[in-house]
Amino acid sequence: MRALVLAGTAIGLVAATPALAANCQRPPEPFIPDPATAREGQMLMAGQSVKFYFENMTRYSRCLAAEAADATAEAGTVEEKWKKAVGEFNARVKQ
Repeated sequence: MRALVLAGTAIGLVAATPALAANCQRPPEPFIPDPATAREGQMLMAGQSVKFYFENMTRYSRCLAAEAADATAEAGTVEEKWKKAVGEFNARVKQ
């Protein structure tokens, strides 16, 4: 039997709340066969599944990063609106 080389990929994941990730689809973890009992064909198929998983996880990570950036921008907008509203309110009640 030929030897199989299985390579992993390091992926930087962005921590996000479930609400932040609402538009991002986390891929399911692939099945990895037991190496003690797996056949070569099973390992080859699993290798393809793992490769596909890493491709999808990279897309997922990018989606989370975009969602986090959007959330940060939205929070900044809300903060500015709030500051303006408080300033206008305070000016009105001090008259």
